[in-house]
Amino acid sequence: MTTRCEVCDHTTGDDTHLCTKCTHALADVLHTVPRLVADLTDVRTWKPNTGDGTGRRARGDHPMPMRLDAGESIARPHRAMRYTILAVAEAIDETGPGTLDTDLNDRALNARAAQIRSGRDQDPARITDEPIGDHELAALWITDHPRELRCHPHAARMHDDLRATVRACRAAMDHKRPNVYRGPCPAYDDDGQPCAAALRAPRDATVIECPRCRAQHHSRDIDEANLERARDILVTVPEALRMLEELGQQVPRSTVYHWTKTRKISPHGYRHDGRTTDHQVHHRDPAVYRLGDILNRAATTTSAAA
Repeated sequence: MTTRCEVCDHTTGDDTHLCTKCTHALADVLHTVPRLVADLTDVRTWKPNTGDGTGRRARGDHPMPMRLDAGESIARPHRAMRYTILAVAEAIDETGPGTLDTDLNDRALNARAAQIRSGRDQDPARITDEPIGDHELAALWITDHPRELRCHPHAARMHDDLRATVRACRAAMDHKRPNVYRGPCPAYDDDGQPCAAALRAPRDATVIECPRCRAQHHSRDIDEANLERARDILVTVPEALRMLEELGQQVPRSTVYHWTKTRKISPHGYRHDGRTTDHQVHHRDPAVYRLGDILNRAATTTSAAA
């Protein structure tokens, strides 16, 4: 018998409570839990900004032992996430595998969780030796048992509770870091229509969740798409520098100005009263450059230096 998914109301294709699409989307969320836990630890225990405003620590500067402004507001949703993940895993285990306790001690599962953590940008000053929690392992264990999850009578509630508790942890963590615009959501609905909702997240976020469709996106994929989309935009040098910073491209200001003076990048027009013209209407009209030309020059310079 074919039933309907209790989350999205699409047919499941079999006698289960969740469709494969919702199950896979949940698995994507659960796979981020070890990384999220490590990031939560960072936010609670590491003060990223120094007095010089650069975000870099001076030699001999050490992380604060505890961020007084972040402790309980981070710990509370983290505890809730741990409880929810373990409760769901135990419920699934009771109706099916019966191997949860043994599997949580499995070396391969622990290695997977450690690998997910190590995918983060490593900073030696950050806390990286925190023991892997049982809820991190249980999150991965759930993804290894999709059929048992889909067949559980409370699968829809489990799905919603898991996504909600991970979302709450991420929101609590992101509340401590300023959000920036990261571009439009690239997800499509079942009718092939783009979501295009504005994605906002801290600059160092590794996963971004769309506030409208709840799709999960890797920050690197979003940044690469934004970069490709922006290549043909014509910008002044100050505009280019702001855009490069937003896109995570580290190109020194003096370098870009040097390229314009030495004609290593050529103007594609001029900015006059908000319009782009092919000649200077006024001698103060700034030149505009194709952002892709600046990126290409930066890539060429980097390659030559290597």
